[in-house]
Amino acid sequence: MTILMPMINDNIKAFILVFGAIVMSVLIGSTVEGFKGLITLAFGAKILAILLWGYRVVLGLLLAKGLQYYFFSSFDPNLEMIISLSIIAVLPLIIVFYLMRLSGVGSLLLLPEIDFRHVLFFIILAGFITSISKFMYMLGHIDLSVNAGSFFVSALLGQVLGGLLFVYGAVKLTPWIHSLFAPSK
Repeated sequence: MTILMPMINDNIKAFILVFGAIVMSVLIGSTVEGFKGLITLAFGAKILAILLWGYRVVLGLLLAKGLQYYFFSSFDPNLEMIISLSIIAVLPLIIVFYLMRLSGVGSLLLLPEIDFRHVLFFIILAGFITSISKFMYMLGHIDLSVNAGSFFVSALLGQVLGGLLFVYGAVKLTPWIHSLFAPSK
């Protein structure tokens, strides 16, 4: 039981991180026209969760994305769509992360040794694969009345911007947040 507790805690933290980013996007998107479609903060939160906790947080990420598609979708998804879109949203990130670790492209898990060029490559490659996968799935299940190129480019741009904004913001704000909650000397 003690072996599973760190994994359960990491999944809970990843779920809170990603679902919090989803709720934040929905709240900002309800006040700022086009924000939710332009910047996908949940993609950045998923990237950050994978960078922080690795593969073990897949269940937390899947649950957060599943709840997003259930509660905040602009279409009426059934259970098969919720599960499929959640897997499409998480699996490419895990595959790209695994391939980058396997090929030795940077040390993505040790924060002092992270090369942010590798994180940028991770964000762009994962965003590209996720955008193509989501488009191909949606093409067969939803009546898309938009141009395929504009759908793909807006999805890719939103994910890359969301990934960069979230990861950069987290790296820049972490020392400040730590200073707020650090014990006083």
